[in-house]
Amino acid sequence: MGLMNDEESRLSSDAAESLPLYEEHHDVSEHDLKTPEDKATPDQVRDYLVAVMRSRGSGIDHARRVASKWNAGTGRELRTYPVSMYRDIFGAEDGWVVCREVHLRRFTQERKEHPLRRFVAGIVFLVTLVFTLIAAMVGWFATDVLQIVGWMCVYIGSMATIGSGVFAIVEFFQTPEKRAEALLHSGWGKSSTPPA
Repeated sequence: MGLMNDEESRLSSDAAESLPLYEEHHDVSEHDLKTPEDKATPDQVRDYLVAVMRSRGSGIDHARRVASKWNAGTGRELRTYPVSMYRDIFGAEDGWVVCREVHLRRFTQERKEHPLRRFVAGIVFLVTLVFTLIAAMVGWFATDVLQIVGWMCVYIGSMATIGSGVFAIVEFFQTPEKRAEALLHSGWGKSSTPPA
């Protein structure tokens, strides 16, 4: 029962010959999976997309089928296309996944490359707070024109302090996952093609 006869062997080798051939694909580990450089070729972008889909548990055939829809764009276009373009290229389900994963990895990579960026907003908040406090002291203790200038600076500084404080809080607690999801939700329903 375990042996194949000559006819079955010939049929199975004919079927194998009719299967599509693919270039050899090298799996990339999760840690090595970086967003392609700006000048990455379409082939490099497709390899990246296959690796992204594989890292999510997709089979190699599905990952290649999804990646094959990327025809001409470079690495820069992969990062800068509007969200709706992913839907147009890959379809609704795969477009959502590809867009989320590409931007999640991009935001994670940016955070690793620029770890202090999160704290810049906090530093701006502290600077505007100190400015406002100094202006308040000038407004309180100065006389005449200097007092008016001091209180005007307090008003401007207060607005800047509130704005930078809100921005600092949002920036500090905004994770790459939240940024990617927010990007998807804000742009998914918009059309990528201009109206006629």
